[in-house]
Amino acid sequence: MVRVSSLKEAVRLIEDGERVVLNVDGKDVALISVDELEMIEDREDRLDIEAVNQAHVEPEGCITLEEYVKKRAPAARRKVKREKAVR
Repeated sequence: MVRVSSLKEAVRLIEDGERVVLNVDGKDVALISVDELEMIEDREDRLDIEAVNQAHVEPEGCITLEEYVKKRAPAARRKVKREKAVR
C-alpha cells in the first residue's frame, strides 16, 4: 500500500498493480484496480453463497412446518371444539 498526494501519481501506481491511499480533503481514500475489485466482489459473492447454504442446513431437532402441522393439528382441532362447546 502506497500513500500519495496526487491522482495522477495514484493512477500510475494502480496501473503498476499497487494499492494506493490518496488523501482527499483530509480523508484517506483507498484506490485499487478494477481487476482487484472484481476479485474482491467474486470472493464476497462466494462467501454470501456459502452463508446461505449454511443457513439452509437444518439443525438437529428441528422439524419442517408440515411435520409441525401434522403433530399439532389434532390438538388444535380439539381445542377449537372445546372452545365452541363452552360458548
